[in-house]
Amino acid sequence: KLVPFTLDMRLVNRRKSASQAYLERLQNDIAGTQLNRQKQALLEIKMHFSLLENELDQKDEELFEMEQLCCSLHEKLAQSAQNFAEEASTVATNYGKDIELLNNRIRSQSEEIRL
Repeated sequence: KLVPFTLDMRLVNRRKSASQAYLERLQNDIAGTQLNRQKQALLEIKMHFSLLENELDQKDEELFEMEQLCCSLHEKLAQSAQNFAEEASTVATNYGKDIELLNNRIRSQSEEIRL
């Protein structure tokens, strides 16, 4: 009766070894699946950051263009202000001359009236 018991123990050991090997394969598959998921998630994160970097570069370009436009408008505004100031000065000078001529006429006429 010892022989059948030994055969049963061999069968149990074989099944135990097979079960352990199967468990190891499952653990490796799970680890591989988790690693693949992590790799996929990392790739998605990298792609998202790449898209964000591209968007940021585009916004930087737009901002640079807006800054250039603002500088150009500022220069035009400064030139317009200078032109306006020059025109205002010319008009004031001309009015001053006109007033002086009118004053001289009034004095002349006043003298003529006195005489």
